[in-house]
Amino acid sequence: WIDTPRSKVAYGFLGEQGKIALKGLELDVRTDYAVVALGSLTDQPLEDSPTILLTAVGRCQNSDIEFSEDGNRMLHPGKHPVLIEPIEATIHLRTHRSGLKVFVISEHGELVCQLPVEHKNGVLSFQIGEQPEYHPSTMYYLIRI
Repeated sequence: WIDTPRSKVAYGFLGEQGKIALKGLELDVRTDYAVVALGSLTDQPLEDSPTILLTAVGRCQNSDIEFSEDGNRMLHPGKHPVLIEPIEATIHLRTHRSGLKVFVISEHGELVCQLPVEHKNGVLSFQIGEQPEYHPSTMYYLIRI
């Protein structure tokens, strides 16, 4: 874990950990292997920041990559696009900011849709994971006012 005022990160076999509690953040990751990182995009700590980047990534590989039969040697590196496993998780972030929204960011850096959120008792709660059919997966989310 990394647990600083402006950065929170959990990585490893998180799916078997159950709820992970860092200061001001609770994660319930259902994907077995994942990295979930939140970083303030301002000089303010996460609980005060109006803009936060959430990155959630696990297994990924190039399209059409080829390995030897035993899987120990890459025969061809494949090509774009990179295929990523969506990370399924529930996020509970303590915040002093009301009105924060969570947006899915496409591979082109565009905001493609807004996720449902709940603000209750100073905690922003939402779920990440596989997205609608028009944008099947992402590893980036923007949390902002």
